[in-house]
Amino acid sequence: MAAPDLGASFLGLLIGTVIFIGLAAIMHVVSCFTFKNKSLIRVMIWVAAACMWLIWFTIYSSQMVPLIAPEQEWNWTLQATPNVEL
Repeated sequence: MAAPDLGASFLGLLIGTVIFIGLAAIMHVVSCFTFKNKSLIRVMIWVAAACMWLIWFTIYSSQMVPLIAPEQEWNWTLQATPNVEL
């Protein structure tokens, strides 16, 4: 019996990566005509795109192999509560 395929699909990762690169490239072109300090804005755009891609990649890949039922060991001790009169 073969193991189930629980990995992230390569096509989904490729499409998402292309979308993030495309959006960053569009903002890069827009920044060439809009802002004065072009080099700083370009670096900010590419760093922001890389950070957003990293967050997206983490969330996407964690959904491909979900944690179905975590196993936890509880070591709780019951303590007697004092009688309090109101």
